[in-house]
Amino acid sequence: MYAHLKQKTEHIQHADLFDQYPYIEGDDLVIHKMSDCDADALAHMCSEDEVYTYVPAFLFEKKYEDKHEVIAKMDEECFDTKDSILMGVYLKESGEFTGIAEFYAYEPEHRKVSVGLRLMKEYWGKGIAKKLKK
Repeated sequence: MYAHLKQKTEHIQHADLFDQYPYIEGDDLVIHKMSDCDADALAHMCSEDEVYTYVPAFLFEKKYEDKHEVIAKMDEECFDTKDSILMGVYLKESGEFTGIAEFYAYEPEHRKVSVGLRLMKEYWGKGIAKKLKK
């Protein structure tokens, strides 16, 4: 089911997930580290109550009001601590931000990681999650 993720990260060759931010590219989507230019889109997504109805309230992107600060502190508070990796999900053709993919609960001895996805409401029902699992 997630064979494409393994194929796209083959170049890392047994590296730890937290050695570097992954870059995952599919036919229609790209997942990579967010930058400061994503702050407005992230703020828009975080303001959509329906996006966060069924997820825990402690999610990192909700921790700070200023989304520029959220993006700036992702390395220090998530990646560097090996707690989780939060990356943007983008349409490949336009580069448009659609949401966040979070990699967490990493178990290197089992080569296992959990993946969560939060999408902006306007991308619901557009097959984004289905495209990610292909």
